[in-house]
Amino acid sequence: MENYEPEVILTKKIKNYASTVVHCDGCGERLKHELKTILGNENKKTITFDLVKKIRDFLVTENEDLYLHTMLDESDLHLPTITPPTRNPELEARVQKLRNEQANREYKEMTRNVNLSERCKTDTFGEEIKSLNRQMIAVFNFIVTVGAGFAFGYKTVEYSVGYSLPMQMMCGLIFGTLVFFADLYFLLKHTA
Repeated sequence: MENYEPEVILTKKIKNYASTVVHCDGCGERLKHELKTILGNENKKTITFDLVKKIRDFLVTENEDLYLHTMLDESDLHLPTITPPTRNPELEARVQKLRNEQANREYKEMTRNVNLSERCKTDTFGEEIKSLNRQMIAVFNFIVTVGAGFAFGYKTVEYSVGYSLPMQMMCGLIFGTLVFFADLYFLLKHTA
């Protein structure tokens, strides 16, 4: 990559300062030569910023009160146009291929839940029947367990106290309710 040195537009003010430096005796030969080539060329419209600083530094050493911003007062920064390097065709083809692959991945991600035929391949009639059978067995087991808890409480009072219908019903309902909530807890824990 080329090294671009900043340039400023050559104004009459900068030309006057440059001619002052050229006519001074204490100026170095190299600086004089550079300034003479710039002043001698009428088509030259820019000057390097480094050369403007050299002019200013020389004039300051000659006891002239000069600031850089006053020299550049009417001037402007001139930036050369930078031409970007041409890209390798193989690299460009590879980048285009990767962009297309990324676009395809994003499209598949967006349309993932739209295509129902792909999603419903696993859902078959046999699996639905098995799931229904499991649920029916769980409900039947729930009802039988609660009924057995009620019967246990009912018969426990009959064997221990004797025949007393209100006491038997109350104890059967208490045992049935306890078994109901215990079985409900385990049923919900198992299914969730």
